[in-house]
Amino acid sequence: MDATWSKLQLTLSYMDTAFHGVGVGDAVVPGIGGGGPITIVDVPVETDLSIDLLNLIATYDLHAAPGIEVAPGVGLGRYNYSISAFIPVGPTYTVDAEATEIVGGAALRLGWQRDRFAAEALYLAYPGYQDLDVLARYRIVSSADVVVGYRSIDAQEDDTYGEGIEYDLRLQTSGPYFGLVWGF
Repeated sequence: MDATWSKLQLTLSYMDTAFHGVGVGDAVVPGIGGGGPITIVDVPVETDLSIDLLNLIATYDLHAAPGIEVAPGVGLGRYNYSISAFIPVGPTYTVDAEATEIVGGAALRLGWQRDRFAAEALYLAYPGYQDLDVLARYRIVSSADVVVGYRSIDAQEDDTYGEGIEYDLRLQTSGPYFGLVWGF
């Protein structure tokens, strides 16, 4: 959702998604008979991940030229993730972790508009999180646009679960989208 007042533009975005996958990773398990930890590589891991992202972004247009938007700004985001990983090594481990983070960062909006066509890119960077959304719009009537875009999200979290089980989470998701936007 976007709201514009003079040169200030506010964007509120929300995304809720879930992933399931099977892959490999490295596991560090306690040594046998009280020995030191042992690292086992290429361990099969089955993972369920759900993540929801809520961003509030404020940018200020510097008006570089007519039809061109250059708007630096700030963002405030809340991202919540829940992960469950099943690791079949030695005594089988199941890691369940949840976290909610509220972070601030920088934003940059670039735009171009001519007649019924418009293009925009919005980049948002928080510690451990980057979001790039590039889109093109075509105005079909006074209050409706056809939108085609591409979004890329890269999130990284390093944390400790339970009794010293460390995990590194890296989520990269990207792809095209299209839709119809109605304004009021």
